[in-house]
Amino acid sequence: MAMLFVADYNLIRDSAFTISTSGNTAQQLEFKLDFGVGSTHPSIVAFVLSAQAGNLSPALSIKVNGTEQRSLKLPDGAFVTGLQPVIGPRQLHQGANTIEFSIAGGTGTLEVSDVVLHYQREM
Repeated sequence: MAMLFVADYNLIRDSAFTISTSGNTAQQLEFKLDFGVGSTHPSIVAFVLSAQAGNLSPALSIKVNGTEQRSLKLPDGAFVTGLQPVIGPRQLHQGANTIEFSIAGGTGTLEVSDVVLHYQREM
């Protein structure tokens, strides 16, 4: 019998937080997932990223459960964009999980908001 998968999502955070090279350089968010996660399918984390004027070559690192999934070199200056990096397969598990956003290079301040995880669940 073939396995059945359904698309699901988890709103991790709908308010903004700030990370900066001159202050709090990282923010870790905790979330829980129910049964059926951790399959061989990758997931997507979607979020809004706002950079302030004066940023010089900032880099954003994204870790899931302690494993770096993506490191993004960002343009100088101010901008607002939506991003949807892929999280590798088998990175999520049933129960408690974490996602960490950190500023990993350059200088400046980044605001992250509206963090949503899209994933497939086995039924």
